[in-house]
Parts: sequence; structure tokens; C-alpha cells
Amino acid sequence: MKIKMLKPGSTLIELVAVAGLMAILSALLATLVAQSLKSYRESRQIVELQGNAAMAIKDFESITRGATEIVVSAPDELAFYAYMVGDDYPAPTLVRYYTENGELLRSTIAPSGEGPTFTYPTEDELVNKIIKHVLNTDTIFTYYNEASAEVAAPAPVDTVRMIRITINVGYTDKATPTDITETTVVSLRNLKNNL
Repeated sequence: MKIKMLKPGSTLIELVAVAGLMAILSALLATLVAQSLKSYRESRQIVELQGNAAMAIKDFESITRGATEIVVSAPDELAFYAYMVGDDYPAPTLVRYYTENGELLRSTIAPSGEGPTFTYPTEDELVNKIIKHVLNTDTIFTYYNEASAEVAAPAPVDTVRMIRITINVGYTDKATPTDITETTVVSLRNLKNNL
């Protein structure tokens, strides 16, 4: 084994200077990598929030548009009857959107019984998580009447003809620099008077 000797003229001061320069360069590189990872993580979280909010809006639009009767019209809860795609029930499904623990949930209860009167047993309720990280859990729904005028919540259920949903999502630890807001207005086609 051959041991490499220092070149003649190398001093301890030069070695310390090289070691210090290497430490500075390593620290700069580590900072650059850390900032890049943080930026990537924030960008990924924003894209995830936007995608989830858009899917939640699409879910809400597709199901709510076919509402046949509004049952609850509160700022944080909406319940209605609707015929859902794939249903083979003789009566509509009871659908409820509500918030709980920072999540927007959709529950459905299929009708039970032979008719003409049907029941909706709460033990048959199926709950789906629509979106997490909802920040505006108390004011997610706004209601409008036939003249497109906003109706104060809780809105009288017989006056509701359009519903605005506004979903404001973000991480509570503020890992993302901004919150994401998605909104849409759904016209209840089965409840219109001017058909």
C-alpha cells in the first residue's frame, strides 16, 4: 500500500482553507436541496388540493342537479331526495351533504318498504368522504330562489331553486402558501317552475 504524501509547500493553513471552502459549498448545496424539496412539496400539495376540490364540485353538481325535494337547507348541511344513477329503487334516495371534522361528507340512504310510503332507516346510511381539509365548514352552502335572489339560511326548503357550494380548502399547518377555493352554482332542474 502506497501512502500519498503532501506536496512540498502545502501548509496546514492551506488545508484548513480547503476544508472550510468545502464546508461552505456543502452547506450551500444542502440549503439549495432543502429549498427545492420544500417548493416541490408545496406545489404538489396545491395541485392535490385543486384536483380534490374540482372533483368534489363535480360530485356535488352531478348529484344535486337531479334533486326532487329539498329537506334541509342550512349553511353547513344540505339534504334532499334524488334519483341517483344506477338506482333501481321505486323511490328517490335520501342524499345529505354535510361537514364534519374539516371534511365534506355525502351520505345516502336508499328507500325501504313496499310503497306508496317509504322509510329511510338511518342504520342503512352510507357515508362517503368527498374532500378533506375544508376550512369554511360553517358556510359551505348558499341558497337562491326562483328569481335568483339569495335566501337567508336556513332557507325555507320550498323556495330553494339554486344552490351555491363554495369549498375553501387548505392545510391547517399552513404548509401551502395559499388556500384553494372552488365554487359553483347548481340549478335544481326538477324543482323549476318555468319548465
